[in-house]
Amino acid sequence: MNPSRPKYVRAYLALVITLGVCVLAGAGAHWRSADPERFAAYFLLACVAGALKVRLPGMTGTYSLTFLFVLIGVVDLTFSETVLIACFSMLVQCVWRAAIRPTPVQVIFNAASSSIAAAAAYFAGQYGGTIFPLQLLLAAPAYFAVNTMLVAGILAQVENRDFPAVWQEWFRLSLGYYLAGVVVAAVMIMSNRHFGWMFSLLALPLMYLEYLCYRVKIDGERDSVTPSA
Repeated sequence: MNPSRPKYVRAYLALVITLGVCVLAGAGAHWRSADPERFAAYFLLACVAGALKVRLPGMTGTYSLTFLFVLIGVVDLTFSETVLIACFSMLVQCVWRAAIRPTPVQVIFNAASSSIAAAAAYFAGQYGGTIFPLQLLLAAPAYFAVNTMLVAGILAQVENRDFPAVWQEWFRLSLGYYLAGVVVAAVMIMSNRHFGWMFSLLALPLMYLEYLCYRVKIDGERDSVTPSA
């Protein structure tokens, strides 16, 4: 390993964590909740989504459905609520039944990167005004790009690999899952618009079905690259 690489890793970690703390501080300083009951329901469900994670083959990391509630938050919640959901659901994803116990720095980094991605998605979505399909169209790629690039950045540093290769692999393995999640988020938002947020929760079986399908797909891909005994 390049002797200077640990220095770059520490600098990268410090930068992302500092930005994440600033985002969380801003969210806390301007806390606002238009509907506390709806926020509480989405917050709890986002934490459940964080537990529904899949380990990507060949990658040091997991992927979950936490982004679904971030996208819903961009359209239906406040900035503070959306960032808090992103942060805490990622904490659950990191520590819940982790195959390898993460270090505190790893947990903090992941929570920070998720908060930054949520903030980027929220601000991108605001350019869509009050037209929710346009908001979603702008927020979804913003979240995906920022989140995957931040994670790929640290993985490339730690594993001594080229960033484009790591990001491309993460992109390939998670894009289909992400796009399906965007559709589920759109269904829940439309239900909220027409019937109220409690009825939007009826779309949750779609979320679990997506998780099961993706897990089967990833397990199949992992088996295909594992040598036979």
